[in-house]
Amino acid sequence: MKPPVLPQAPKDYDASYHDRTNRILTQYLSGQEDGTAAGTASDIANSAAKTTPVDADSFGFWDSVTQRLNQVTWANIKAAMKTYTDGLYQALSGKDASGGYVGLTLFKINFKNAANTFTSFFTNANTAARTYTFQDRDGTIADLTDIAGAGTGVLAYNRKNLVINGAFDIAQRNTTYALTTTFAYGCVDRWGFHQATTAACTASQAAVATSGVPFRYALKLQRTAAATTTGVISATTAFETTDSVKYAGKQVTLSFWAKAGANYSASGGVLTLALITGTGTDQANAADPTGSWTGAATPVSVAQAVTTTWTRYSVTGTIATSATQIALRAYWTPVGTAGADDSVYITGVQIEVGAAVTDFEFRPLSLELALCQRYYAAIGTYGLYLGIPAGSGNNSRWSCISLPVTMRTAPTLVITADAGVGGSCQDARVVVLSVDAGNTTSVKLFTSLTAAAEL
Repeated sequence: MKPPVLPQAPKDYDASYHDRTNRILTQYLSGQEDGTAAGTASDIANSAAKTTPVDADSFGFWDSVTQRLNQVTWANIKAAMKTYTDGLYQALSGKDASGGYVGLTLFKINFKNAANTFTSFFTNANTAARTYTFQDRDGTIADLTDIAGAGTGVLAYNRKNLVINGAFDIAQRNTTYALTTTFAYGCVDRWGFHQATTAACTASQAAVATSGVPFRYALKLQRTAAATTTGVISATTAFETTDSVKYAGKQVTLSFWAKAGANYSASGGVLTLALITGTGTDQANAADPTGSWTGAATPVSVAQAVTTTWTRYSVTGTIATSATQIALRAYWTPVGTAGADDSVYITGVQIEVGAAVTDFEFRPLSLELALCQRYYAAIGTYGLYLGIPAGSGNNSRWSCISLPVTMRTAPTLVITADAGVGGSCQDARVVVLSVDAGNTTSVKLFTSLTAAAEL
């Protein structure tokens, strides 16, 4: 039998040293070697506690090969566990400044319920860079940022962007319009125009034709060359109450692309965009609704310095819970005498729920046109004839034409036709054309017909 290994005597003799020595000698004399299970358990139970181990600390374990009690350091335990777990899980590396991980491909988060009977996944299989932001909220999270037709509110009817004709693709009236000092529609659909004091400016649907800018057209506001008038130039679009109330109490983001002409004269190169709200119902659009709308406020506004390079800009704010109508105004104040290209371009205008800027919502052109036709419809610039049989007498005749869409309200008609032809709308869906009594030959019901139901 090996001689017993006695503990080293401490500098200050104490009772614990006496007890350990007696136990080892007793085990030796009774034929038990020091290091048996009973002795080890007793040593552990009577040792001092340590909360946090350090790398040099040792732990005892039973070696299955040597059949003896051996030791291993805390540093070696950690290294062995790392080697083991690295073989089971993907290693995470490359944290960014926010503490998140970058460079993950085919990233998937697995969500399970407590009973493990339901599993859902959030998967990133995009080849382009993407940023996904989850709402900071306790409890149930229903994140509808990119889900059309889900949940409630503005997203429920598959339209992210409140702005109609934000890419300026539709111009039923004209592609060019000379502004006046009276606010009026005259160029791209859904936008009205105005210049204060004295007008010397045109609005036009201008081609973009710039690589990297994903739009065909832009709205161009240009002061007449050599003009000295410096009244505010504005373009404004207003939205119905039925669309606006969906944004009440919500955080919204306004984004747009803009570019200055070579001689853009606004002080500091600034173009201002402002969201204006009111508390009325379907109030009329105006050059500046803050001067005419009930309860007018401007919760979102940006005075943006623009350059001669196409750039996307954005601003975020919150719509009041009391708001029942929204308008968007883009305006600038020229300075001095206009140069040859004293102009500014704007396109890709979007108003959406949330604090994040997302890709512009490109709707099918047919849908964008239908949205515009709710407010203005150019029925045609062609001839439609009504044949009147000979001998049919002097009775009045009527013809009905269905409007392309149901308009906002019964529209105001402008008809170019033969003498004796008139028209009216009793509702927002049908135009009734009438031919006066006395016409006994075929007549042209209209050469052109427009129907307007703008705010």
